Amino acid sequence: MRISYLKTFLTVAETGSFITTAEILNRTPSAVSLQMKTVEQALGTDLFDRTKRPPVLNQRGRSILGLVQEVVLQYDKLTSATASREISGEFAIGAMPTTLTWILPKALVACQRRYPNLVIHVIDNHSGELVARLHEGKIGAAITSAPPENERTIKWRPIAREPFVVIAPADTKATQDTQVLEDYPYIRFNSRAWTGKIIAENLKKRGLKVNMTMELDNLEAVATMVYNGLGVSIIPKHCVASPFPLPLKQLPFGDPPVTRTIGLAELTDSPLAHIIQGFYEELIAVSLGQRS
Repeated sequence: MRISYLKTFLTVAETGSFITTAEILNRTPSAVSLQMKTVEQALGTDLFDRTKRPPVLNQRGRSILGLVQEVVLQYDKLTSATASREISGEFAIGAMPTTLTWILPKALVACQRRYPNLVIHVIDNHSGELVARLHEGKIGAAITSAPPENERTIKWRPIAREPFVVIAPADTKATQDTQVLEDYPYIRFNSRAWTGKIIAENLKKRGLKVNMTMELDNLEAVATMVYNGLGVSIIPKHCVASPFPLPLKQLPFGDPPVTRTIGLAELTDSPLAHIIQGFYEELIAVSLGQRS
């Protein structure tokens, strides 16, 4: 059984869909299905409930998920341990401004240990612009929000899901997100960014009318404005704690809370796949709290 089949299994478990997995891995759904049957034959047990459409992991499939993750992780460590030391040159990574002060720095520290001879450049911009730079060959990979479905030439893998929260000054008495958003001046995060569009779409869907007083590109700037009593806002709650948290009141945006998923984007035929894989592993480790 190939290790790539186990990686496909993990992607199916993450996405919950053979079709979505096929799109992510640039394969056909029938190829994904065949790989899963091969894994089941090798292990001598069914891993999916195929009476449901789409098929879902059964109890046995869920029970071995952690073990498969560990096998894949150890395999990747084994194959990259020697190769990583030999990698040199330059590598440009793109990142949304919303990731520059939390997940990215820790991942960069880990990547410098993994690739000591590699010079890493960071390019910050919003998701749409970063994807454009990927197509232009100006960066090797980018941390972005989930791309639109029509981005067929982009391979995108999720890193973490983040809930949106309404932030307000710490002494705010309101206990509902609707109260805060309708009663206080609203500071909007960049409406052109994919994250900003998610927020705007959900405000519209809920019929919430806000009194916008300013629009900013930087989440730290947004939080600082709120801290100083200039209004309230909606931002994603990062999966990695900020090193300099401000004392702000936080309320879930929506019930259940609206979320966004951040991930790593690359071209489907990228010649830098071996480096990008290592970077992705470090981002996952940071998001799970495995890197200090």
